[in-house]
Amino acid sequence: MLKLEDKVAEEILGAIRIPPQPEVLLKVDRELEKKNPSLDFLTDIIGRDVGISAAILRIINSSFYGLRSEIKSLHHAISLLGLVPIKNLLATILFRMAMEKDSFTPMPRYWDNATDVAQLSGFLARQLGTALPDQAYTVGLFFDCGIPVMAQQFDNFKQVLAQQNQEQLQSYTELEELNFNTNHSIVGYYMTRSWGLPQVIREACLLHHDIDYVKDDFEGADPSCRNLVLILKIAEHIAGSHRNDADYEWQRYQPHVLGHLGLSELDFEELKGDMLDILNEGGT
Repeated sequence: MLKLEDKVAEEILGAIRIPPQPEVLLKVDRELEKKNPSLDFLTDIIGRDVGISAAILRIINSSFYGLRSEIKSLHHAISLLGLVPIKNLLATILFRMAMEKDSFTPMPRYWDNATDVAQLSGFLARQLGTALPDQAYTVGLFFDCGIPVMAQQFDNFKQVLAQQNQEQLQSYTELEELNFNTNHSIVGYYMTRSWGLPQVIREACLLHHDIDYVKDDFEGADPSCRNLVLILKIAEHIAGSHRNDADYEWQRYQPHVLGHLGLSELDFEELKGDMLDILNEGGT
């Protein structure tokens, strides 16, 4: 496992600008650190931005959550989801807003893929019962968050990424490391750490391209994190299949992913059909 707290990693990332944690997220974090966080305070802080409130209500009323009746108030949404899940959801909304500012490189395909993977990850978590759906959804949105951050700062990053997607490499991030002395998984770890996301989500973002981690060759690995990564790998593969993308990584990962999750080939094919139906229908 990469040791990201050492001086070398800090120096590598010294030249990369991680978007600062938004003030509203800082205030939410401070409130959540209290012994008895105030639901009313959180509702007031988050609700001051009409766009953010609308985005939260739109997501919670989507078929992903499968609620029987429409949630019309932010207060109700927060009380229903819970304080930590609403903070994670808030972070995903704020991250997209930050990345879509004029100063950042437009990457519509990135957001389409992240949305698909998040929806499929949440669906899989519910179906398999091996991870919390809201955590799986958050990992699905953040797992590649280092990509738009690096694309904004390296003019040739998108070209390197395109080449990386088309070649069978020893490791998926090999070309990034050769060109930039770091990769989007490491940047994603620091991005999610800077924004105060839970450790299990940070580590899933860091390790999602690490075949040894997926193969269970790590001592003391967090089972919760590994389950999130295993779910993510399936969701990534199905989202790519839906777009007819080559997925060289899946060929190496598939037996380990299915084996750890206890899925037969028949189980996987049935899940794959359900997930493709979700994407064909335009969402969960």
